[in-house]
Amino acid sequence: MTVDTRYQARTHIRIPVEIIHRGRCVHARTRNLSIGGMFIETSALKIPSGTLIGLEFSLNDTQWQIDGLVVRQDGDGLGTIFRMPQPELFKSAADHVKAQATRGFQSVKATQLTQLHPRAAHSNSDY
Repeated sequence: MTVDTRYQARTHIRIPVEIIHRGRCVHARTRNLSIGGMFIETSALKIPSGTLIGLEFSLNDTQWQIDGLVVRQDGDGLGTIFRMPQPELFKSAADHVKAQATRGFQSVKATQLTQLHPRAAHSNSDY
């Protein structure tokens, strides 16, 4: 039996996310997220632990661009931590999941990234 040693609450949410690494953009999907990170489902990309990546996605009409650090990778995808904690993102995700459960929806429709969240912006040249 494995023991989960994470200290932050997680919300299970599946939203489209773009991973930016070495000037390349890979489309993937989140499995869950917390204030401090997210798990991204992808088999299309192998990135070593300790690598800085960019994460771009939309949630509840807000566009997010967040710096992340890969902390683990397995056959299902990447475990990442955010460079800075994201309590607003976690609250938005929890609110979204609750609203979707109320409406009976199971996924989020992908939207075009046109605007950056002002506190989470980064430059793609960082990766």
